[in-house]
Amino acid sequence: MTGHRLYFEFIAKVEMEDRELLQRELDRERRARMEAERLLEEKSSELHAANQRLRRLYDYAADAIFVHDARGKIVDVNRTACEHLGYDRDELLAMTIYDTGTLPQQDLNHQWNDFPSDRPVQLDSVHHRRDGSTFPVEVRIARMEQNPMPLFLAIARDVSVRSRQRLQLEASRRRLRKLASQVTLTEAKERQQLAQVLHDTIGHDLAVVRMHVKKLNKLASGEREQAHCESAVRLIEDVVKRVRRVTFDLSPATLFELGLSAAVNVVARVVAEEHETACEVEAEGNWRTVPRNLEILLFYATRELIHNAIKHASASKIDVRMDRREHSVSISVIDDGVGFLSDKIGPDDDSAPFGLFCIRERLAGLGGELQISSELQLGTSVTMRVPCEPSEELTK
Repeated sequence: MTGHRLYFEFIAKVEMEDRELLQRELDRERRARMEAERLLEEKSSELHAANQRLRRLYDYAADAIFVHDARGKIVDVNRTACEHLGYDRDELLAMTIYDTGTLPQQDLNHQWNDFPSDRPVQLDSVHHRRDGSTFPVEVRIARMEQNPMPLFLAIARDVSVRSRQRLQLEASRRRLRKLASQVTLTEAKERQQLAQVLHDTIGHDLAVVRMHVKKLNKLASGEREQAHCESAVRLIEDVVKRVRRVTFDLSPATLFELGLSAAVNVVARVVAEEHETACEVEAEGNWRTVPRNLEILLFYATRELIHNAIKHASASKIDVRMDRREHSVSISVIDDGVGFLSDKIGPDDDSAPFGLFCIRERLAGLGGELQISSELQLGTSVTMRVPCEPSEELTK
């Protein structure tokens, strides 16, 4: 009996210990579950707050935001889109992005399956408001992977102000080009008038004086008097040449009679004769179709570039390449002179030499550009490019 009693007492003790152990395990599990529930509730609250903040950012973004499927059906939209288009959210959710004009259906309707997933696509479009009015938008579209079908995020930015500013800028540029053309023609007219005055007055008077001095030379009896007369004749002839040069520089008759290509050839010939510098001109295209104002501008700019190559670059050879295309003209002046560091003269650098600065500004006023390429001891290449439609009145 004693043995049985001890056995049962042992069994009871073991069962009590097992119950206590099980109870402790149950308590630990209950505490762990409660902690997990607390953390889950905390994270859910944080996630809800984050979603609320994200939704507010989404709704109050300055741009209209659409989420749509591959058929173009809108599945979500922000408040800005509703305000911009004049629809409420439920109405937009019953529409497609093609109905709003966010995307042109003919361009993208069959391309959604091949839409890139690693980068957004940007395009220009026009939004259609509920009242029938429209406004330009810039749309960026990104693919969002989602099973079973992908969704697409389209962000549309109203660019009405930018479009108006672009139109105003274009109008200002047109006015500037017109003003630049008028200035060029006015300057050419004044130069022509001054050249005419020099030719008709001073040039004529010098020719008469030279004729009288030659007569005096014939009537002079002594060698001393003849020497003075001959010296005076040489001086007068030198002045006559200078007057002719100034007359040509002011208003070259060749430019107005034979065109830009012929006038540049005259400059090249004079440079070769006076400075012993080889200067060759190669012209392609019909330069007689260039408008008069552009002809004048390009002539004086080309002549200045040639003279710069002689005075500043000490060039021994100069090539002038003239290319007339259907809608543009370009002239390059290339020399083998000392060169300079052209990378220090950017397209907007106000420290450029004054002559180059003036040429660049004149070309910019006509929608053109000036490109400079130079290296020390390797020469310089300066290219002028200007858009130019044929002028029928000058076509021969």
